[in-house]
Amino acid sequence: MNISGFTTAFLVTMATAWWMVTDACMCMPEHPQQKYCKANFVLKGLIMDNANMQDSRWNITEMVPRSVERDFLTYYVQVERVFKGENAVILNSAGITEIKTPQSASLCGNVELEKGRAYLLSGKVENGTLVIDMCDWVVAYRDMTKKQRQSVRFFFKQNCQLCKITPCFSKQHCEQKDSIPNSCTYDMTNLLSGSTDCEGQHSRCIRSSDGVCRWARSSQMKECIRHRTQMAVGRPRWP
Repeated sequence: MNISGFTTAFLVTMATAWWMVTDACMCMPEHPQQKYCKANFVLKGLIMDNANMQDSRWNITEMVPRSVERDFLTYYVQVERVFKGENAVILNSAGITEIKTPQSASLCGNVELEKGRAYLLSGKVENGTLVIDMCDWVVAYRDMTKKQRQSVRFFFKQNCQLCKITPCFSKQHCEQKDSIPNSCTYDMTNLLSGSTDCEGQHSRCIRSSDGVCRWARSSQMKECIRHRTQMAVGRPRWP
């Protein structure tokens, strides 16, 4: 398939995906660094409890003050650390904040979090309210890799304004995107084919000492790519 043909097919695919978002939520795959950089807040917190916002009995003064809204599920979160958006995360005297998610899956809401478990939570601030949905980076903290934890603490914030992650969807498309300055190419064919997301699990896009943005090549990243390459032998790739 030539570039022109690919572009047409890609636009049709994206248009279809956008239509599906309005009916049943579909999120475009993104690198954790992209999710971090576009989020208004990122924090680590322990899930204390939740309440159906359609039940007015949960408008209690012991928690963070708020007005009751319909169609939202509210999680009460013991905040352990705020990585981004410190001014947006309002805590009560016990260090607890509220994070909401829409009840409707069609709005990409209904995010299910387990009581007593620590999570990395990223999302938006809407009218002073912390909101998460299924397209945000929400993951159990124990399931994060070592490099993801390091990146959240030290590296993602430093490189949000310096480097951009550019997705590509075919061999030709990826080669074309490699020439974009201040950018790391994120080969989506690996995700679409079910291969391991080595970049997402073990790397970050950072600006090197020579001023060029590159994927950090940790030992875990190199081993992951080696294994992915071995598993990809004989597997068909996109054109």
